[in-house]
Amino acid sequence: MKYCDTCSTAYPTDFNVCPRDNTPLRASSEIMEGLIIAKKYCILEKIGAGGMATVYRARHLAFNEIRAIKVVNQRLADENFLKRFKGEAIITRKLQHPNAVRVDDFDFTEDGRPFIVMEYVEGESLRKILKTQGPLGADRALRIARQVAEALKAAHALGIIHRDIKPDNIFLLNQSGVRLHLRVLDFGIARIYRRDEPGQHETLTRPGAVLGTPRYMSPEQLAG
Repeated sequence: MKYCDTCSTAYPTDFNVCPRDNTPLRASSEIMEGLIIAKKYCILEKIGAGGMATVYRARHLAFNEIRAIKVVNQRLADENFLKRFKGEAIITRKLQHPNAVRVDDFDFTEDGRPFIVMEYVEGESLRKILKTQGPLGADRALRIARQVAEALKAAHALGIIHRDIKPDNIFLLNQSGVRLHLRVLDFGIARIYRRDEPGQHETLTRPGAVLGTPRYMSPEQLAG
């Protein structure tokens, strides 16, 4: 993409001069801190990266609210992957539950990379908590399990099966003085069952793919 040093706005690659201030544009394949994408989100920092996407903390310019933005890696932005990624946004948007991460928007960067805008959750993953604090007490573990089950119950009511439940995708919120509360993240490899057509389903993964985290997969997932 191209970006302007003066106003930090991103532009498509065929632009050479910023229309706002006539500043010559610079090319970059990276999404940098301070960059404004889709004319409404200012990137504040990178907070995570994986093989499929990178996640940034960003501020919505009009609402002045903090959001998390998940941007697809450029090498994966083909037609098939775009369909699956957009499907993730659509199904997660339908899932409105206090224990499931909320999706607010779906859009594209100026160089064509799709991204999902989600609520920004402040806290720690269950993975990090187990690593730093050790095994959980029975009462705390049961409260966590109950809230995860409630989120999955709400997803199942919509015909959505998560398929990658693990400590990394369970996020405990920072809420001082408030009872333990969490969000279930990442429905990126969800399977969707059509309730009106028994036996029919759609998936965000390629046909025949066995995806998930082996240590946490069910026997039927491992068997394909």
